[in-house]
Amino acid sequence: MRRSRRDQQRRGTVFLLTLFLMVALLALVSFAVDVGYLCVAKDQLQRSADSAAMAACWELIDEDAPSGLIDFGTLQQRGDTMAHEFAGMNLVLNTSPALGAGDVEFGHIANPSDPNSPLVVGGPDPPNAVRVRVQRTAKVNGQIPLFFARALGVNQATCQAEATAAMLLDMRGFRAPALGQNLGILPFALDEDTCLDMLAGTGDDSWSWDASTNQVYSGSDGIVEANLYP
Repeated sequence: MRRSRRDQQRRGTVFLLTLFLMVALLALVSFAVDVGYLCVAKDQLQRSADSAAMAACWELIDEDAPSGLIDFGTLQQRGDTMAHEFAGMNLVLNTSPALGAGDVEFGHIANPSDPNSPLVVGGPDPPNAVRVRVQRTAKVNGQIPLFFARALGVNQATCQAEATAAMLLDMRGFRAPALGQNLGILPFALDEDTCLDMLAGTGDDSWSWDASTNQVYSGSDGIVEANLYP
């Protein structure tokens, strides 16, 4: 049985259409692989920045704060060291990232509870926050290599993440609500050894509380103390 020329032309058209769609499908799959790789890199960069910012901000807490003898320069130096250390601990695409110049900034946030409150760097107020940026750029840590996008002439991509951690400096204490509602504060953590020592009545007793002036003073009052940070 003979096939008509029209049937042959139709088969040729289907073959070309299938070939075109296969090329388009491969392009989409390739695009998805590169985009997924960049998303993984972005997530790991953010995790590195988060941990570095929190570690650096923790160093701004000084045990000598009640006495007023605070060396903010030393605190920032310690915070900068911790930021570099913790950023490197969190691998980005199996590589330990480094922080570049200006990637760690110390400043003051007027209202840490407000996400829109800006970080003021170099102002008159004491630092209570740290902003950390972790990059994969041509200058810092190298750009992220791509796979299939190279066919389009795109060999590498730039990616970065930022995180800001802040602490509350004006926190004096808290009182449990009479009706048993939850307090809008973060949970406290105390290591087991310190807790057991306090229950046994042993530990540091360097400060005393004057109820008449609502002030903390240096000196023993017979009540052991421990540092608690939210």
